[in-house]
Amino acid sequence: MFRGILLFATLGFIGAGTLRVDAQVPQTIVLLTGTELRQNETVDKNGVTTIKAPTRLLFSAATLLEDLAKDETTNGTWFAKFDNKVPAGAKLKVMYAGDLTNIIFEVVHGDDVVGVSNILSAAPADANYIADVGFIDATGTDEPPYYSIIFRRYTITYDARPVADTLHFTVTGMATADLLSGKPNAKGIYTEGEAFALGYGSGGGVDSTGTPFLLESVNIAATGKHQFILQAAGFEYLPDGEVIWVPHLPPVPYP
Repeated sequence: MFRGILLFATLGFIGAGTLRVDAQVPQTIVLLTGTELRQNETVDKNGVTTIKAPTRLLFSAATLLEDLAKDETTNGTWFAKFDNKVPAGAKLKVMYAGDLTNIIFEVVHGDDVVGVSNILSAAPADANYIADVGFIDATGTDEPPYYSIIFRRYTITYDARPVADTLHFTVTGMATADLLSGKPNAKGIYTEGEAFALGYGSGGGVDSTGTPFLLESVNIAATGKHQFILQAAGFEYLPDGEVIWVPHLPPVPYP
């Protein structure tokens, strides 16, 4: 399991457009498709030099997991007894804050987890984002129900050079992060569902042989939901050391 550090967070607006992070939900990447254009060799034959049209290959969740298996095996951190192989049923998971920052990637196989954020990372491409948010005025986002949709240009980076591979690439596209939180029941328990999508991303890099390649039409989707329970009012300690009184302390996963 993700042991409590899982991503796609609750959004809140405090003051003028400040995003607040509370509950966290695991996201499973359910779609990853795209096309890789790989550079072909230069051929000099009978006084004529040609570079053939690029080779087109499928870019997918399966190929990404295969790359991670190879590079995390080299790093000594892949699943035991599965060197350079992807275990059947393994899933790539993502966790992040509501404003699409502080990303964590993990590969999950049953109860076993391999953190892959040493190779796979992501971050907003720039500071701009657009928000669509709704909540009850009396409670704001300290208490559900509420919803939010964040639109932001996003860059995903794969860089295995720190673990002695030359493979590295980036993909940039428009991303949306959706959050919908239901109304708590009498015990304060509620369900929060989230979804992430990146559409028609493009980018490129260098493969393990040192050959350059480009990526086009990359589409990514992740989704997940989890139950949480509200906590009673109390003092909350902010990262800057300030202590504030809140109607509800940040919710915790349930059960």
